[in-house]
Amino acid sequence: MVNLTRSEVAKLIRDRLLNGSTLTPKQFDRILQKHGNHERSRVLELLRCKWGIPITIDRKGCYSIAESHLQCFRDDPDDVLSGWKEDATKNREYRQLYRFVATLSNLTGISRGAKGEVLAAVKARI
Repeated sequence: MVNLTRSEVAKLIRDRLLNGSTLTPKQFDRILQKHGNHERSRVLELLRCKWGIPITIDRKGCYSIAESHLQCFRDDPDDVLSGWKEDATKNREYRQLYRFVATLSNLTGISRGAKGEVLAAVKARI
């Protein structure tokens, strides 16, 4: 039982999923407990939101990556990983912008029409 950082555990899980494996919630939790008892939600946030790994959850709760994404990854791993990370960064920025505009729109003095147009434009990019 080696304690790893959250990033190291996330890389371990990422590599497993990118090899085409499917992890059940129990397997996922065992990996997390074995390597430092990390929280599942924090590791998933790192994988999905920070690195942009397209992890999906099926009806049984198993974590995997769609075959189409795996095929793209196999064709050019470095380019695909950097593309996913870039998309995740853009999505984070759009979410922050959306929250900022929504906060501004709650202030008095901003017309309803302008607010709706800006929010719709930002939401369309998310």
